[in-house]
Amino acid sequence: MKRLLTLILLTASFFISKSSTAQNTTCTALFNIVHQNSNTIKFNPLMAGNPATVLHDWLFGDGGSDNTISPVHVYLTSGTFTARHVIRRLLNNNVICRDTFYRVVQIQIPTTCNLVANFTAALSTTTA
Repeated sequence: MKRLLTLILLTASFFISKSSTAQNTTCTALFNIVHQNSNTIKFNPLMAGNPATVLHDWLFGDGGSDNTISPVHVYLTSGTFTARHVIRRLLNNNVICRDTFYRVVQIQIPTTCNLVANFTAALSTTTA
């Protein structure tokens, strides 16, 4: 009987502990962007976390991706792109929360002018 009671208490404490950890865990994929120049963006998550327990997956909307905490991405064309950030928080290698956030990024790369000026000059001497 004593073994059965010990087993019941251990099992109950495991589920209570696991449940309270999951309930008190926050997970947000919100992020801000900083334009470093016309086509280079730094992505800053509101929740960075320990790289061993918080995983970041970024899609930049132009085919590019990254899995670092705060990536810098260079867009090669002008346009409107939807960047996606997925965050997963781990506990004992198990995902305990996951969140996804999207933000529209506007890129306007200045057009370059290929105008070339070509001047020639000649000295002219006239006598009247």
